Amino acid sequence: MIDGIRSQALEWIEAGHDAMTRSDDAAARVHFADAAALCEGRSSESDLHARALAGLAQLERARGSLTEADELARRARQALAESVDPDPLAAVEVALETADSTGCGDPDAEVRRALDLATAIADGPTRQDATVRVLRALGALQRVHGRYGAAATTLNEALAMATARFGTSSLERAGILNELGVVSKFAGDWAQAVRCYAEVQVIQDAHGLADSADRATLLHNLGGLEHARGDLGRAEPFARQSVELHARTLGDDHLTTDLDRVALAAILDGRGQRGEARDLLETAIPRLRARLGAHPELAVALNNLGAIAQGEGDLERAEACYREALAIRAQRSGVDSPTLAGTLNNLGTVLRRNGSIEEAAAVYERAIVLLEGVVPNEHPTLQALHRNRARIDPR
Repeated sequence: MIDGIRSQALEWIEAGHDAMTRSDDAAARVHFADAAALCEGRSSESDLHARALAGLAQLERARGSLTEADELARRARQALAESVDPDPLAAVEVALETADSTGCGDPDAEVRRALDLATAIADGPTRQDATVRVLRALGALQRVHGRYGAAATTLNEALAMATARFGTSSLERAGILNELGVVSKFAGDWAQAVRCYAEVQVIQDAHGLADSADRATLLHNLGGLEHARGDLGRAEPFARQSVELHARTLGDDHLTTDLDRVALAAILDGRGQRGEARDLLETAIPRLRARLGAHPELAVALNNLGAIAQGEGDLERAEACYREALAIRAQRSGVDSPTLAGTLNNLGTVLRRNGSIEEAAAVYERAIVLLEGVVPNEHPTLQALHRNRARIDPR
C-alpha cells in the first residue's frame, strides 16, 4: 500500500510539472494539491510532500501571492527536514523555491546549492532534468542582477542539455530560448534575441500553443525587444496582444497581465499616448505594491510612471518615482548593477532640468560606468547617457 501511495504521489507531481511546462497552472495546481494531500502526515512520504508544496509555492509566486508562496516554501523545507531518505529531486526543488522566497538572504547561494544537489543525483535522466531546471533558474537570476554574459553562458549550457535530453522541439527548450532572448535584449544583442524568439514561435506552433499564455509571454517579449530597439510602432501591437491574451488565459487581474500593462504603458508613453499609459500604470502599480512589495517589477512600473510625469512637466513626482525605483533595484540587484542605468539616465535628466547640474553629471557618470563593458558601445541607453553627459560638459 505504501509503495502504491508513493507511486501515485510521484505520478501527480510529475503531471504537475508537465502542466507548468505548458503554462496550464490550473491543472498543475490540482496535481500538486492532490499529491500534497495524499502525502501529508505520512512520514515515509514527507519528501514527496515537500516536492508538492514547493510546486504549489511556485504557482502562488507566479500569481504574485508572495505571502502564501513563502508559507508553502517554509512548509516544504519543514517536510524535507523530516524525511530520513529524501527523493533527490525534493532537495533541489525546495532549494530553488527557497531562493525565490521573499526573505532569502542569498538567493544565488541557494541556487548554487540546488545545482550541486542536481549534479550529484545518481540517475542519469533525473540528473539531467534537474540540472536543466536549475541552470535555467540560475541564468534568470544572473540576468536580474545584470550579469548578462554569465547569464548567456549558463542558459546556453542549459539549452544544450535540454536539446540532448528532450529534442529540438521541446517546450523545455522553448522556455530556455525565451529566457535567452530576454538576456540578449538586455545585452543589446538584438539579432540573437530575434533568433531565439523566432525559434520559440516555431516550437509553440508545433505544440498548438498559438492561443495560449505561453504565446502571450512571447508577444510580451517581442514587444519589449522592439521597444528596446526604438521601433515603438512595431512594439505596440505585440504589447496590446500580450495584454489581451494573458487577460483571457490567466485572468484580467493576474500579476502577469498587470506586468503586460506596465510594458504597454512605456510604449504608449513613447508614442505620446500619455493618458492611456497613465491609466494603465495607475491600475497596475497599487496591485504590484500589494502583491510584490519592493520588487524589481514594481521598480519598472515606477520608472515608467516617472517618465510620464516627466513628460507632463511634473518633475517633483518624476524624481520621486525614479528615486524609489532606484532604491528597489539597488536593494535587490546591488548598487553596481547595470539594471540601474536606464532609471539613472532618467533621474539625471530631471535633475538637469531642475538646475541640479552637478548631481545630474554625477548620476550620468555613474550610469555610464555601470554599462560600459557590459553592453555594446552603440547600445541606445549608453549612447543616450553620453549625449546627456555632453550637454552638461562637452569635454
